[in-house]
Amino acid sequence: MLKWKHRAVRYESGPNLTPLVDVVLVVLIFLMLVGAMAAPRVLSARTPAIGSGHGPQPMSMELRVREDPASGTFIITGSGLQIVGDSGQLLPALQGKMLAYKAAGIDPSEVQLVIRPARDVTYQHVLSVYETAQRARFTRVALGATK
Repeated sequence: MLKWKHRAVRYESGPNLTPLVDVVLVVLIFLMLVGAMAAPRVLSARTPAIGSGHGPQPMSMELRVREDPASGTFIITGSGLQIVGDSGQLLPALQGKMLAYKAAGIDPSEVQLVIRPARDVTYQHVLSVYETAQRARFTRVALGATK
């Protein structure tokens, strides 16, 4: 004689949350990836030293960046430089300045390079000048206020 064992019927007490958690995690990963790509790059610039009268002030070299309305490129002036719209010309010019500082017995790491963009300059031009200054091995590059 066989005895049938009857099991008690179990009912789910609530909705299954597994699909909801999966969807939320996929959306979270998507937002993290989009946020990482859309986030602006952070410039590690030091603010220019303003004469406080405490200790020796670093040497300062100033580059003014303006927009060339005719070509849409940039114009760099200052510190004996006049360069129109070409980062390829700026790099050797800055490297020449670096060599001139070394020849004069000045430690190039003490030279404060200040980039001063005009009000109407495209941000990409300022970044191009900034990156070129770093490639020229200037360690103290700052973004100055527009005059």
